[in-house]
Amino acid sequence: MNKYPPKKLIKDIDSTDVQNFKLSFNSSTNVLSEGDEGYEKSIIRWADNAIKKAGIVVQATCLDDIVKTVKFASKNHLDFAVSCGGHSSSGTSSSEGGVVLDMRKLNKVRVDVEKKLIYAQGGALFGDVDNEAWKYGLATVGGIVDHTGIGGLTLGGGFGHLTGRHGLTIDNVVGATIVTADGEVKELSESKNKDLFWAIRGCGANFGVVYEFIYKAHEQKEVFAGVIAYPAEKLDTIIEAINIWLKNRRSENEGMAVVISRSPPENKVFNHVIYDIFFFFFFFKKKKNFFFFLLL
Repeated sequence: MNKYPPKKLIKDIDSTDVQNFKLSFNSSTNVLSEGDEGYEKSIIRWADNAIKKAGIVVQATCLDDIVKTVKFASKNHLDFAVSCGGHSSSGTSSSEGGVVLDMRKLNKVRVDVEKKLIYAQGGALFGDVDNEAWKYGLATVGGIVDHTGIGGLTLGGGFGHLTGRHGLTIDNVVGATIVTADGEVKELSESKNKDLFWAIRGCGANFGVVYEFIYKAHEQKEVFAGVIAYPAEKLDTIIEAINIWLKNRRSENEGMAVVISRSPPENKVFNHVIYDIFFFFFFFKKKKNFFFFLLL
């Protein structure tokens, strides 16, 4: 049985090799270490508990940067993480002392209106995808907030406000360009590298670094939407109202996201549970179905 060698950190390898790696990039690509300008900002994450002190951060600006970084990390058995939106609360987009490939500068999105396809680089946020697609009256299944990175959400399955209509995010992926652990660039689709294409749609995020996703786009009209917040004592009433709505729901054109949250104990002013209901409709005339939530 083959055993993987233990992961190393940047401090564990020859400093000359690290310096040569840094110098191998062109001037448009930043390779940051602790103390460099921009380093502290580069390791900020959505969840404070996911912030880790990376050995180096590579802020990729092209496909070759990804290939070079993956090969370097693989050759030296380095702890390696990929960051896009930085939303992973478990810290999978961070590394303590290893290499972080920061994809955020690779955020271009283009739309093929005729074929109804969205091409999005792996560092884009779903807000980037939504904004570009909406110019043409199109949308795909993304997250429920616009600052989620497309990489982690897509490779994790992905669901959002359009899931009732069009399934999970992975159900809408029709192609991708990926860099595997050996540094190879592969195009994936139903006709190219089919096994790997199958794997990235539901088997996790460890098959490589996705440089570009291709999503199915769907025609989309304006929606009626809003947020309502309730105090904790409304719990029973809210649950009853949601069950009534679920029982009477007649179409995938209606949706709701319910969030139950509690502020930290030291926050005396808001130290109680709040129930946020985000609702939306694809057809304006249906909005009356949610008006009774205003009366709770």
